[in-house]
Amino acid sequence: MRRPDYDIVILGGGLAGLSLAVRLASVPYLRTLILEPRTTYVRDRTWCYWRLHAHPFGDAVAARWTRWETLHRHARNDVRHTLQDSAALPYEMIPADRLYASAQSTIAAQPHIELCTGTRAGALRELSDRVEVETETGRVEAGIVFDSRPPTARPGALEQIFLGQEIVASEPVFDPGRVTLMDFAVPQQPGAVHFLYVLPTSATTALVEDTWLAPPSAVLPDYRATIRTYLGERFGLADYAVAFEEAGAIPMDTELQAEQAAGRIIKVGAAGGAVKPSSGYAFLATQRMADRLVADLAAGRPIRPVQPRRAVARWMDEVFLTALRLQPEVAPRLFSSLFERCRPAPLVRFLNDVGSASDTARVIAAMPKLPMLAAFAAHLRGQ
Repeated sequence: MRRPDYDIVILGGGLAGLSLAVRLASVPYLRTLILEPRTTYVRDRTWCYWRLHAHPFGDAVAARWTRWETLHRHARNDVRHTLQDSAALPYEMIPADRLYASAQSTIAAQPHIELCTGTRAGALRELSDRVEVETETGRVEAGIVFDSRPPTARPGALEQIFLGQEIVASEPVFDPGRVTLMDFAVPQQPGAVHFLYVLPTSATTALVEDTWLAPPSAVLPDYRATIRTYLGERFGLADYAVAFEEAGAIPMDTELQAEQAAGRIIKVGAAGGAVKPSSGYAFLATQRMADRLVADLAAGRPIRPVQPRRAVARWMDEVFLTALRLQPEVAPRLFSSLFERCRPAPLVRFLNDVGSASDTARVIAAMPKLPMLAAFAAHLRGQ
Protein backbone atom coordinates (compact mmCIF):
# COMPACT_ATOMS: atom_id res chain seq x y z
CA MET A 1 0.00 0.00 0.00
CA ARG A 2 1.47 3.34 -1.07
CA ARG A 3 2.07 5.84 1.70
CA PRO A 4 0.21 9.19 1.39
CA ASP A 5 2.22 12.29 0.52
CA TYR A 6 1.71 13.59 4.08
CA ASP A 7 0.51 12.15 7.35
CA ILE A 8 -1.47 15.32 8.02
CA VAL A 9 -2.76 18.14 5.81
CA ILE A 10 -4.19 21.23 7.49
CA LEU A 11 -6.54 23.30 5.36
CA GLY A 12 -6.12 26.91 6.41
CA GLY A 13 -3.27 28.56 8.26
CA GLY A 14 -5.30 30.85 10.50
CA LEU A 15 -5.76 30.53 14.24
CA ALA A 16 -6.98 26.92 14.24
CA GLY A 17 -4.50 25.65 11.65
CA LEU A 18 -1.50 27.36 13.23
CA SER A 19 -2.57 26.24 16.73
CA LEU A 20 -2.43 22.64 15.51
CA ALA A 21 0.86 23.19 13.67
CA VAL A 22 2.80 24.61 16.62
CA ARG A 23 1.77 21.63 18.73
CA LEU A 24 2.74 19.22 15.95
CA ALA A 25 6.27 20.65 16.21
CA SER A 26 6.75 18.17 19.06
CA VAL A 27 5.67 15.20 16.90
CA PRO A 28 8.50 15.01 14.32
CA TYR A 29 7.44 11.71 12.76
CA LEU A 30 4.18 13.21 11.41
CA ARG A 31 4.82 14.85 8.05
CA THR A 32 2.54 17.88 8.00
CA LEU A 33 1.46 20.27 5.24
CA ILE A 34 -0.49 23.50 5.83
CA LEU A 35 -2.34 24.92 2.82
CA GLU A 36 -3.05 28.62 3.22
CA PRO A 37 -4.65 30.83 0.52
CA ARG A 38 -3.05 34.11 1.61
CA THR A 39 0.42 34.90 0.34
CA THR A 40 1.52 37.04 3.29
CA TYR A 41 0.54 37.36 6.92
CA VAL A 42 -0.44 40.79 8.22
CA ARG A 43 -2.43 42.03 11.18
CA ASP A 44 -6.05 41.40 10.19
CA ARG A 45 -7.79 40.72 13.50
CA THR A 46 -7.47 40.63 17.27
CA TRP A 47 -8.18 37.79 19.70
CA CYS A 48 -9.24 38.38 23.29
CA TYR A 49 -9.98 35.93 26.09
CA TRP A 50 -9.67 35.37 29.82
CA ARG A 51 -6.53 33.42 30.59
CA LEU A 52 -7.95 30.25 32.12
CA HIS A 53 -5.12 27.96 31.02
CA ALA A 54 -1.75 28.09 29.28
CA HIS A 55 -1.29 28.03 25.52
CA PRO A 56 1.71 28.26 23.15
CA PHE A 57 1.20 31.92 22.23
CA GLY A 58 2.07 33.62 25.49
CA ASP A 59 4.82 35.60 23.73
CA ALA A 60 2.19 37.14 21.44
CA VAL A 61 0.11 38.73 24.21
CA ALA A 62 0.17 42.51 23.70
CA ALA A 63 -1.95 43.61 26.67
CA ARG A 64 -3.81 42.27 29.68
CA TRP A 65 -6.31 43.71 32.11
CA THR A 66 -7.54 42.56 35.51
CA ARG A 67 -10.62 44.85 35.49
CA TRP A 68 -13.49 44.91 33.03
CA GLU A 69 -16.73 46.86 32.84
CA THR A 70 -20.15 46.79 31.18
CA LEU A 71 -22.58 49.68 30.72
CA HIS A 72 -26.25 49.75 29.79
CA ARG A 73 -29.06 52.26 29.86
CA HIS A 74 -31.63 51.57 32.58
CA ALA A 75 -35.38 51.90 32.08
CA ARG A 76 -35.22 55.35 33.71
CA ASN A 77 -32.64 56.28 31.05
CA ASP A 78 -29.76 56.52 33.49
CA VAL A 79 -26.58 54.60 32.62
CA ARG A 80 -25.82 51.65 34.88
CA HIS A 81 -22.14 50.75 35.19
CA THR A 82 -20.75 47.42 36.44
CA LEU A 83 -17.05 46.93 37.19
CA GLN A 84 -15.50 43.53 37.96
CA ASP A 85 -11.92 42.51 38.67
CA SER A 86 -9.87 39.35 39.04
CA ALA A 87 -6.09 39.18 39.24
CA ALA A 88 -6.32 35.41 38.80
CA LEU A 89 -8.26 35.65 35.50
CA PRO A 90 -6.71 38.43 33.42
CA TYR A 91 -8.35 39.44 30.15
CA GLU A 92 -5.71 39.26 27.41
CA MET A 93 -5.35 40.56 23.87
CA ILE A 94 -3.33 39.05 21.01
CA PRO A 95 -3.01 40.99 17.74
CA ALA A 96 -2.99 38.59 14.81
CA ASP A 97 0.38 39.64 13.42
CA ARG A 98 2.11 38.71 16.69
CA LEU A 99 0.49 35.27 16.78
CA TYR A 100 1.27 34.68 13.10
CA ALA A 101 4.93 35.61 13.63
CA SER A 102 5.21 33.37 16.69
CA ALA A 103 3.70 30.41 14.86
CA GLN A 104 5.75 30.93 11.69
CA SER A 105 8.95 31.05 13.74
CA THR A 106 8.09 27.70 15.36
CA ILE A 107 7.09 26.10 12.05
CA ALA A 108 10.18 27.32 10.20
CA ALA A 109 12.40 25.42 12.66
CA GLN A 110 10.60 22.10 11.98
CA PRO A 111 11.68 20.18 8.84
CA HIS A 112 8.63 17.91 9.10
CA ILE A 113 6.14 20.83 8.79
CA GLU A 114 5.62 22.74 5.55
CA LEU A 115 3.60 25.95 5.32
CA CYS A 116 2.48 26.44 1.73
CA THR A 117 1.02 29.94 1.24
CA GLY A 118 -0.82 31.14 -1.83
CA THR A 119 -2.51 27.74 -2.23
CA ARG A 120 -6.24 27.20 -1.94
CA ALA A 121 -7.68 23.75 -1.23
CA GLY A 122 -10.69 22.52 -3.16
CA ALA A 123 -12.69 19.30 -3.08
CA LEU A 124 -11.89 16.50 -0.64
CA ARG A 125 -12.33 12.79 -1.36
CA GLU A 126 -12.15 10.45 1.63
CA LEU A 127 -10.95 6.93 0.87
CA SER A 128 -10.48 4.00 3.23
CA ASP A 129 -6.85 4.76 4.00
CA ARG A 130 -6.29 8.36 2.90
CA VAL A 131 -7.87 11.65 1.83
CA GLU A 132 -7.36 13.19 -1.58
CA VAL A 133 -7.14 16.98 -1.50
CA GLU A 134 -7.58 18.92 -4.73
CA THR A 135 -5.59 22.15 -4.89
CA GLU A 136 -4.93 24.80 -7.51
CA THR A 137 -1.58 23.19 -8.24
CA GLY A 138 -2.60 19.52 -8.19
CA ARG A 139 -3.70 16.72 -5.90
CA VAL A 140 -2.24 16.00 -2.45
CA GLU A 141 -2.88 12.87 -0.39
CA ALA A 142 -2.95 12.75 3.40
CA GLY A 143 -3.64 10.25 6.12
CA ILE A 144 -5.72 12.81 8.03
CA VAL A 145 -7.09 16.22 7.01
CA PHE A 146 -7.90 18.96 9.52
CA ASP A 147 -10.25 21.38 7.79
CA SER A 148 -10.29 24.88 9.29
CA ARG A 149 -11.80 26.69 6.31
CA PRO A 150 -14.42 29.26 7.40
CA PRO A 151 -17.94 27.86 7.69
CA THR A 152 -21.09 29.34 6.20
CA ALA A 153 -23.87 30.03 8.66
CA ARG A 154 -27.47 29.11 7.95
CA PRO A 155 -29.64 31.74 6.25
CA GLY A 156 -31.26 33.89 8.90
CA ALA A 157 -28.77 33.06 11.65
CA LEU A 158 -27.50 36.01 13.65
CA GLU A 159 -23.97 37.30 13.14
CA GLN A 160 -21.66 39.35 15.32
CA ILE A 161 -20.76 42.11 12.85
CA PHE A 162 -18.05 44.57 13.80
CA LEU A 163 -15.54 47.17 12.71
CA GLY A 164 -12.69 48.14 15.00
CA GLN A 165 -10.19 50.97 14.87
CA GLU A 166 -6.98 51.36 16.85
CA ILE A 167 -7.27 54.94 18.03
CA VAL A 168 -4.23 57.09 18.76
CA ALA A 169 -5.51 60.09 20.70
CA SER A 170 -3.93 63.53 20.85
CA GLU A 171 -4.37 63.59 24.64
CA PRO A 172 -4.64 61.01 27.46
CA VAL A 173 -8.32 60.01 27.66
CA PHE A 174 -8.31 56.22 28.17
CA ASP A 175 -7.89 54.21 31.37
CA PRO A 176 -5.37 51.47 30.50
CA GLY A 177 -6.25 49.63 33.70
CA ARG A 178 -9.65 48.39 32.53
CA VAL A 179 -11.40 47.17 29.41
CA THR A 180 -14.96 48.01 28.39
CA LEU A 181 -16.41 44.69 27.30
CA MET A 182 -19.84 45.97 26.30
CA ASP A 183 -21.18 49.51 26.36
CA PHE A 184 -24.88 49.19 25.53
CA ALA A 185 -25.59 52.82 26.47
CA VAL A 186 -25.43 53.72 22.78
CA PRO A 187 -28.17 54.15 20.15
CA GLN A 188 -29.99 50.91 19.36
CA GLN A 189 -32.15 50.04 16.37
CA PRO A 190 -35.06 47.61 15.96
CA GLY A 191 -34.15 44.02 15.17
CA ALA A 192 -30.51 44.29 16.28
CA VAL A 193 -28.27 44.63 19.35
CA HIS A 194 -25.60 47.32 19.47
CA PHE A 195 -22.61 47.89 21.75
CA LEU A 196 -19.11 49.39 21.73
CA TYR A 197 -16.00 47.55 22.93
CA VAL A 198 -12.93 49.47 24.19
CA LEU A 199 -9.48 47.89 24.70
CA PRO A 200 -7.11 50.60 25.98
CA THR A 201 -3.41 49.76 25.77
CA SER A 202 -2.25 53.16 27.08
CA ALA A 203 -3.76 56.48 28.08
CA THR A 204 -3.67 57.58 24.44
CA THR A 205 -4.20 54.31 22.52
CA ALA A 206 -7.18 51.94 22.39
CA LEU A 207 -8.83 49.48 20.04
CA VAL A 208 -12.46 50.64 19.78
CA GLU A 209 -14.94 48.30 18.10
CA ASP A 210 -18.46 49.09 16.93
CA THR A 211 -20.34 45.79 17.26
CA TRP A 212 -23.79 44.59 16.22
CA LEU A 213 -25.63 41.33 16.78
CA ALA A 214 -27.89 41.20 13.76
CA PRO A 215 -28.92 39.11 10.75
CA PRO A 216 -26.61 39.48 7.71
CA SER A 217 -29.35 41.36 5.86
CA ALA A 218 -29.52 44.16 8.45
CA VAL A 219 -28.80 47.68 7.24
CA LEU A 220 -26.51 49.19 9.90
CA PRO A 221 -25.26 52.73 10.49
CA ASP A 222 -21.78 53.76 9.37
CA TYR A 223 -19.30 52.15 11.79
CA ARG A 224 -16.61 54.80 11.52
CA ALA A 225 -19.06 57.63 12.11
CA THR A 226 -20.44 55.76 15.12
CA ILE A 227 -16.95 55.37 16.60
CA ARG A 228 -16.21 59.05 16.02
CA THR A 229 -19.42 60.09 17.77
CA TYR A 230 -18.76 57.68 20.63
CA LEU A 231 -15.24 58.97 21.19
CA GLY A 232 -16.55 62.49 21.33
CA GLU A 233 -19.46 61.82 23.64
CA ARG A 234 -17.81 59.41 26.09
CA PHE A 235 -14.20 60.57 26.06
CA GLY A 236 -14.47 64.15 24.80
CA LEU A 237 -12.09 63.20 22.01
CA ALA A 238 -12.22 64.85 18.60
CA ASP A 239 -8.59 64.81 17.50
CA TYR A 240 -7.15 61.34 16.86
CA ALA A 241 -5.47 59.13 14.27
CA VAL A 242 -6.42 55.59 13.19
CA ALA A 243 -3.39 53.28 13.26
CA PHE A 244 -5.18 50.06 12.31
CA GLU A 245 -8.61 48.87 11.25
CA GLU A 246 -10.26 45.45 11.31
CA ALA A 247 -13.71 44.21 10.37
CA GLY A 248 -15.53 40.90 10.36
CA ALA A 249 -18.70 38.91 10.87
CA ILE A 250 -18.78 35.94 13.26
CA PRO A 251 -21.63 33.42 12.77
CA MET A 252 -23.74 33.01 15.92
CA ASP A 253 -25.02 29.64 14.77
CA THR A 254 -25.52 26.65 17.05
CA GLU A 255 -25.68 24.33 14.04
CA LEU A 256 -21.90 24.71 13.70
CA GLN A 257 -21.66 22.76 16.96
CA ALA A 258 -23.33 19.69 15.47
CA GLU A 259 -21.64 16.37 16.09
CA GLN A 260 -19.17 15.38 13.36
CA ALA A 261 -18.91 11.86 12.06
CA ALA A 262 -15.65 10.10 12.87
CA GLY A 263 -13.40 9.75 9.86
CA ARG A 264 -10.25 11.06 8.23
CA ILE A 265 -11.58 14.61 7.74
CA ILE A 266 -11.89 16.57 10.98
CA LYS A 267 -13.30 20.09 11.07
CA VAL A 268 -11.50 22.40 13.48
CA GLY A 269 -11.72 26.01 14.63
CA ALA A 270 -14.91 27.86 13.74
CA ALA A 271 -15.83 25.07 11.30
CA GLY A 272 -15.62 22.59 14.18
CA GLY A 273 -17.79 24.67 16.51
CA ALA A 274 -15.05 26.45 18.46
CA VAL A 275 -16.90 29.78 18.37
CA LYS A 276 -19.31 30.11 21.28
CA PRO A 277 -22.53 31.11 19.49
CA SER A 278 -23.86 33.36 22.25
CA SER A 279 -20.70 35.45 22.65
CA GLY A 280 -18.31 34.95 19.72
CA TYR A 281 -15.40 33.84 21.93
CA ALA A 282 -13.29 31.19 20.22
CA PHE A 283 -9.62 31.50 21.18
CA LEU A 284 -9.50 29.19 24.21
CA ALA A 285 -11.86 26.61 22.70
CA THR A 286 -9.58 26.49 19.65
CA GLN A 287 -6.57 25.90 21.92
CA ARG A 288 -8.33 23.11 23.84
CA MET A 289 -9.34 21.50 20.55
CA ALA A 290 -5.75 21.57 19.29
CA ASP A 291 -4.43 20.18 22.59
CA ARG A 292 -6.79 17.19 22.47
CA LEU A 293 -6.27 16.37 18.80
CA VAL A 294 -2.47 16.51 18.90
CA ALA A 295 -2.36 14.57 22.18
CA ASP A 296 -4.35 11.79 20.48
CA LEU A 297 -2.06 11.87 17.45
CA ALA A 298 1.08 11.72 19.56
CA ALA A 299 -0.29 8.80 21.59
CA GLY A 300 -1.42 6.88 18.51
CA ARG A 301 -5.06 7.00 19.58
CA PRO A 302 -7.91 7.09 17.04
CA ILE A 303 -8.65 10.67 16.00
CA ARG A 304 -12.13 11.80 16.94
CA PRO A 305 -13.78 15.19 16.42
CA VAL A 306 -13.66 17.39 19.51
CA GLN A 307 -16.98 18.67 20.86
CA PRO A 308 -15.97 22.08 22.29
CA ARG A 309 -18.84 22.32 24.78
CA ARG A 310 -21.17 20.08 26.70
CA ALA A 311 -24.81 19.48 25.73
CA VAL A 312 -26.14 21.76 28.47
CA ALA A 313 -23.98 24.63 27.24
CA ARG A 314 -25.16 24.10 23.67
CA TRP A 315 -28.76 24.09 24.85
CA MET A 316 -28.28 27.33 26.83
CA ASP A 317 -26.71 28.98 23.79
CA GLU A 318 -29.74 27.96 21.72
CA VAL A 319 -32.19 29.44 24.22
CA PHE A 320 -30.12 32.62 24.60
CA LEU A 321 -29.95 33.13 20.82
CA THR A 322 -33.70 32.57 20.61
CA ALA A 323 -34.11 35.45 23.07
CA LEU A 324 -31.82 37.66 20.99
CA ARG A 325 -33.73 36.88 17.79
CA LEU A 326 -37.21 37.35 19.20
CA GLN A 327 -36.55 40.16 21.68
CA PRO A 328 -33.29 41.93 20.75
CA GLU A 329 -34.31 44.92 22.86
CA VAL A 330 -33.82 42.86 26.05
CA ALA A 331 -30.25 41.84 25.14
CA PRO A 332 -28.53 44.67 27.06
CA ARG A 333 -30.37 43.60 30.22
CA LEU A 334 -29.55 39.92 29.63
CA PHE A 335 -25.82 40.50 29.20
CA SER A 336 -25.59 43.15 31.92
CA SER A 337 -27.41 40.95 34.44
CA LEU A 338 -24.69 38.31 34.10
CA PHE A 339 -21.95 40.77 35.00
CA GLU A 340 -23.97 42.48 37.74
CA ARG A 341 -25.13 39.33 39.53
CA CYS A 342 -22.35 36.78 38.94
CA ARG A 343 -18.94 36.74 40.54
CA PRO A 344 -16.08 36.87 37.99
CA ALA A 345 -14.73 33.31 38.37
CA PRO A 346 -17.93 31.32 37.77
CA LEU A 347 -19.05 33.70 35.01
CA VAL A 348 -15.73 33.55 33.17
CA ARG A 349 -15.62 29.76 33.41
CA PHE A 350 -19.18 29.55 32.08
CA LEU A 351 -18.49 31.94 29.19
CA ASN A 352 -15.55 29.78 28.19
CA ASP A 353 -17.40 26.44 28.44
CA VAL A 354 -15.33 25.07 31.33
CA GLY A 355 -17.84 25.83 34.07
CA SER A 356 -19.06 23.36 36.67
CA ALA A 357 -22.68 22.54 37.39
CA SER A 358 -22.66 25.10 40.19
CA ASP A 359 -21.26 27.75 37.81
CA THR A 360 -24.12 27.04 35.40
CA ALA A 361 -26.64 27.28 38.23
CA ARG A 362 -25.25 30.68 39.27
CA VAL A 363 -25.54 31.95 35.69
CA ILE A 364 -29.12 30.71 35.36
CA ALA A 365 -30.02 32.39 38.66
CA ALA A 366 -28.53 35.68 37.43
CA MET A 367 -30.57 35.83 34.23
CA PRO A 368 -33.83 37.85 34.08
CA LYS A 369 -36.55 35.23 34.40
CA LEU A 370 -39.38 36.47 32.16
CA PRO A 371 -37.35 37.01 28.95
CA MET A 372 -35.58 33.68 29.36
CA LEU A 373 -38.79 31.78 30.10
CA ALA A 374 -40.33 33.31 26.96
CA ALA A 375 -37.27 32.30 24.95
CA PHE A 376 -37.37 28.79 26.40
CA ALA A 377 -41.02 28.40 25.42
CA ALA A 378 -40.30 29.71 21.92
CA HIS A 379 -37.37 27.35 21.60
CA LEU A 380 -39.59 24.39 22.51
CA ARG A 381 -42.05 25.49 19.82
CA GLY A 382 -39.19 25.52 17.29
CA GLN A 383 -39.28 29.27 16.69
